Amino acid sequence: MMLQLPSSDPVQALHWLEPLRAAAEKAHVRLTIKLPCHPDWLPCILAVQQAGQAVLLTGLSNPVQLLWAQSLGVAYVAPYVGRLVADGRDVWALMDACVAVQRQGLDQLQGSGPALLAASIKSPDVLARLLACGAAAATLPPASLVAWSRDALTQTALEQFDRDVAASLGLPV
Repeated sequence: MMLQLPSSDPVQALHWLEPLRAAAEKAHVRLTIKLPCHPDWLPCILAVQQAGQAVLLTGLSNPVQLLWAQSLGVAYVAPYVGRLVADGRDVWALMDACVAVQRQGLDQLQGSGPALLAASIKSPDVLARLLACGAAAATLPPASLVAWSRDALTQTALEQFDRDVAASLGLPV
């Protein structure tokens, strides 16, 4: 489960963290704390990490932020793919960089770099490209999951399958 803390103040962060960790432990859920990828949040990021909690940096928008996240040893980075596309950025260069950093630690047998969690995905084609490039995870709203779980081409194939089965069994079509 990934939850965002409401304040960059490290004291408040630790205050919020304890009941969240207790609830996650009781539910047997792995907790990751989501914090903005911004230097103003560094004291909070460090406090959460020093408490032994995994961190996801959200809103990552460029390779310098990616290198910063890597240097901090965070567990995940989460660029908002849709926002980057809307801003006219070369989103695929950044996604490829995120995956390269993700794999770099594995290649050096030091664990892994921050894993890419892609967010703000606006189409199944974008999701396919993210999967192909090696994104570790993606967040999707339930409406997208429902809408993208069915496809007109699959429906046509299913109807043809049903007709073929009926014909092979000598049933009326």
